[in-house]
Amino acid sequence: MEDTRDLGLEETAHSLATGASTSVDRVRRSLDAIDASQPGLNAFRVVRREAALAEAAEADRRLAAGERLPLLGVPIAVKDDVDVTGEPTAFGCAGEFPAKTADSEVVRRLRAAGAVIVGKTNSPELGQWPFTGAASGTQGTRGRASGPPADPPAAARPRSRPGWCLPRSARTARVRSASRRRGQTWSASSRSAAGSPPGPSPRPSTASP
Repeated sequence: MEDTRDLGLEETAHSLATGASTSVDRVRRSLDAIDASQPGLNAFRVVRREAALAEAAEADRRLAAGERLPLLGVPIAVKDDVDVTGEPTAFGCAGEFPAKTADSEVVRRLRAAGAVIVGKTNSPELGQWPFTGAASGTQGTRGRASGPPADPPAAARPRSRPGWCLPRSARTARVRSASRRRGQTWSASSRSAAGSPPGPSPRPSTASP
């Protein structure tokens, strides 16, 4: 059997389709590489070793039966911002999350093409940063991250948090402030159109008649 360690996706799919390699071998190599790099790189949030090897064995059975699909038996990882049946989706957040009961559309299509999902890689927290934080520790096992991604440099942080990330009280204050600004703008525009100089509306007199 040829050495397929450095093959790309297209070459791997061709190697599997022609019988030059097996899905179980390709998936096991991928999983071993993940395990070897995880303590320092911490790239994976979830590693599906047992499930992926079982799916690879099924892919080999289908290949031996003559079935052909674009990615049949090819090991692939997805980000931790898409759902994989039986695995949690954390969106890069710390904590424990329930397992999903259905695949995201992108995962469904990958499976339909025959791909074997080996795991889920770490992603920026809630997708807010354009990069993934550094390795958060070396205590994780079986690909589980041991903590949340590291904070980004101060220069890369946005000046303000998006409204949906703010506490309810802060969101309410922001909405009220925006409403007051819109009201002031409309009042000034109305006075200008009527020929009155812009400025605050006169307050009613409080003097006694």
